[in-house]
Amino acid sequence: MERLKEMFEEESLRKAEVKSIGELANELMAQIKENAVQKQFIPQADVWESDGAYHISVYLPGIDRADVKLDVKDGYLIISGERAMQPEVKEHKIRLLESAFGIFQRRIKLNQKADIQNIKAKLEQGILNINIPKLQEQEYIQNIKVA
Repeated sequence: MERLKEMFEEESLRKAEVKSIGELANELMAQIKENAVQKQFIPQADVWESDGAYHISVYLPGIDRADVKLDVKDGYLIISGERAMQPEVKEHKIRLLESAFGIFQRRIKLNQKADIQNIKAKLEQGILNINIPKLQEQEYIQNIKVA
C-alpha cells in the first residue's frame, strides 16, 4: 500500500512539472509575441545604376506611404519607418509569424555623383522605388595667374 501511495505522489509531481513546463512555454510564447511587435528589421533592397541615374528598390510590403521616411545624411540615403502589427493578429494566439514588424531602417551609401536635390521616390504595391539622377560632369577650367 505504501508503494502505491508513493507512485501516486510521483505521478502528482510529474503532472505538476508538466504543468509548470506548460506555463513556462506559455510565458515564453507571450514574450515572443510581444517582441515580434517591437522588433527591428532591415528591409531588402536592390540597387543598380544606369547611364543617367542610380536606382533603388526597397521591399516594404504592408507599409503605408505615411509610415516611410527618406533622409540624406552624411553621404547616406536613410530609409526608415515602422510597420505595425495588424490588431487582429496581435489579439490572437500566434501560431506562425514570418512577417517583420516594428521599426525599420536601411542606409545606402550615395555616390558623390548623386544629385541629392532631385531624388524622386514612389511607393507602389509594397515596393519603394527611388530614382537618384547623376550630376552632370562638368569640366572646370580655371586660369591661374603665376606671380
